[in-house]
Amino acid sequence: MKTVQKTIRLPEAVDKAIADMALAQKMEPADLMADVLSRFALQEESLGKEETQQARAEIQLKEKARAMAQEICRDVFDTHVTLRVFQEIKKSLELRTLYEDAIGSEGNARGNHTKARIDRVLGSIIKVAVGGTARTENGNRVSIQVKMSSS
Repeated sequence: MKTVQKTIRLPEAVDKAIADMALAQKMEPADLMADVLSRFALQEESLGKEETQQARAEIQLKEKARAMAQEICRDVFDTHVTLRVFQEIKKSLELRTLYEDAIGSEGNARGNHTKARIDRVLGSIIKVAVGGTARTENGNRVSIQVKMSSS
């Protein structure tokens, strides 16, 4: 599913409320707003069949990834939490199916812009869910890539 960037103006109180809700749910405000709008479009049945399936799968996958990351780091922080979540997505038939439904193709597909976006979103969700920060070396953010291989 292609994405578009939107700029909206919100009353300050609404912006603060969204920021507070996102913090309470351990989410980025933009991710919370995207989920709220996606859920509204699903509720109104405003999407086609394929888009409905992708939107539902993405929302469910993000919820499960967030919960899994929090469970992994419940007692002690694991610096490999992102890798562990992606490995579990690969291993679990339920999660892999959600992932492939969300990206609209097989998990090992290359050149899929939706896959790249969802991978970035999942990384961000995992980081925020466990109170993590991006790893840096010499002041530069380290990019970690995780591949989904064929089962």
